[in-house]
Amino acid sequence: MKKGTFLYRFFILLIAFIVLSAAVLLPLAAAKDVEPLVFWIIGGALLLIFIVTVVVNEIIRRKRKK
Repeated sequence: MKKGTFLYRFFILLIAFIVLSAAVLLPLAAAKDVEPLVFWIIGGALLLIFIVTVVVNEIIRRKRKK
């Protein structure tokens, strides 16, 4: 995979968000009194932030190339 391609940037961001998600969700999973809805809300927020990050990153890169 070439270093400047979309897939490279996507996978780097994906790995970063997987690590961030694990750091946030694993301590919550260890707690016994956490509602399942909390996991869905935090997971959805992390997914939304990931999608926005990828889109904004690509928009910024396209504008710089012009």
